[in-house]
Amino acid sequence: MSDEITYDMQPSPLAAHGSYTPLRFRIGAPVKERARYVASLILGRYHGVFLPYTQWRAAKELVVTWKNREDQTIRSRPFRFERLVENLRKEERFVPETFNLPPLHAEWLDSSIEVKMPFHAPATNRHDQALTFVCAPAVSNSFPVQPKLDREGRALSSVQLMLLQSWFDLRVRLVTESQLLFDGYDWLRDLFMYVSTIVSVVDNTLHHLYYRAQYESAVEGWRFNEAELGHRRGRRLKDKLHWVGQITGRPLHDCREEIETFMRIKDLRNHLVHFDPPMLAFTIEDVADWLNATEQIARLLASIRIRINQPLCDPLIRLLLARPVEWYPSDPGKRRVPQGPEVGYASSSRAT
Repeated sequence: MSDEITYDMQPSPLAAHGSYTPLRFRIGAPVKERARYVASLILGRYHGVFLPYTQWRAAKELVVTWKNREDQTIRSRPFRFERLVENLRKEERFVPETFNLPPLHAEWLDSSIEVKMPFHAPATNRHDQALTFVCAPAVSNSFPVQPKLDREGRALSSVQLMLLQSWFDLRVRLVTESQLLFDGYDWLRDLFMYVSTIVSVVDNTLHHLYYRAQYESAVEGWRFNEAELGHRRGRRLKDKLHWVGQITGRPLHDCREEIETFMRIKDLRNHLVHFDPPMLAFTIEDVADWLNATEQIARLLASIRIRINQPLCDPLIRLLLARPVEWYPSDPGKRRVPQGPEVGYASSSRAT
């Protein structure tokens, strides 16, 4: 008789006193290595040079200098690397005002014009025209696509920040509301959206890069060869990741683990979109693994930003510092059989 069928399935002792919550965030501040990594990227943006954290730490007191955007005066602030590290571990995000520093300004990747139009205003002298708002894309003044609204609706010239914030919010909700995993479909829809959003934000980043290179390669000092890059549509995401090196001359050779993690989540997304095989199973251990893929994929996005000279933004910093997710058994005191490849998600993702 196998272990699986002799496992004593009794009601969870937690269920007697409240809802069983199978997922939780690891208790304690983000590990110092994560905070040091983020701190080195933040300082690299301010100083214009990206160095290992050991070199920033060895510098003791640093000085951050910048030109004020309002009056064009030169300003500077003393700065200590370890103070930034400890603040990141405490706050789990970066607030420049805390250190009297300027925002990490993004010239084109994160910049967006957003229009929320709750009305329609037809012209008084023309029957075929109405008040129209145009969202000029930051990726390039020459970019031919410009979102427009002339009636009730909403338009964004970039969805990068929205996607990153949605990724962060969905991850938090999946953990803090994990008791709903066993009830209805709301939690399941959030899981589908979490996986889809991760793939969308990477794809969105790569398309930003492609278009920026197509229209502004001379400004950036990049190389754009459409024949070499191939058409944007109908290409595998793994091939699109090569665009980073082909355009900037700085390939993602040091991101093999991050890319491998992303491709695993991309394959999961494909299954959740196409459902071939047309079924699904997953365990709390599977879900914890998918939620913890956030760190590696956020690092992939940070590595791309370094190569395209774009700063980290608030939601990406929060994803880089996000606490690991732990699964929690319904009956902690009972013996648990290790999960094998014949159960959980693996049992539903392979066609016979």
